[in-house]
Amino acid sequence: AQRQAARRIHGQKLPSTLRQAWQSMVNPREQAELAEIQRLLNLGRRSEATTLAREVFDRHRARFWGEVRRNPALARQFEDAGMVFPSGRGVPVYVDPVTGAPRDFMSIEHSQRLTDNPLRCTDSTNLQFVLGDENSYFLEWIRANDPFQ
Repeated sequence: AQRQAARRIHGQKLPSTLRQAWQSMVNPREQAELAEIQRLLNLGRRSEATTLAREVFDRHRARFWGEVRRNPALARQFEDAGMVFPSGRGVPVYVDPVTGAPRDFMSIEHSQRLTDNPLRCTDSTNLQFVLGDENSYFLEWIRANDPFQ
């Protein structure tokens, strides 16, 4: 049952209930910042737009995980997959059953890279769940620091 629940989440687009929760986290500040991202792109200031998009996404993601933690039906989708929510704040994690140490955490990845289209930073149809060690953040770091490029 855990394996099936994990398959419904890992590498998948946000299922409808989680997509709805994600979309419900939009607030007036975010709407204004998305308009600013568009303005910056129109002015050719892509770097600034991308930086702001990352900030918008990070805040939105934090609100989303807070909602998932508070909503038992949403949290259950991750718990059924064998993850737990550590005390305090944070994302669901897999824990080593022997040591109790975290093994990996759930991350949210953009299908179309944020750097390629900052306007899709909070677009729920552009997101999927991946484990932390699969997140392209690490791939971007490798690209930026590859001495052979």
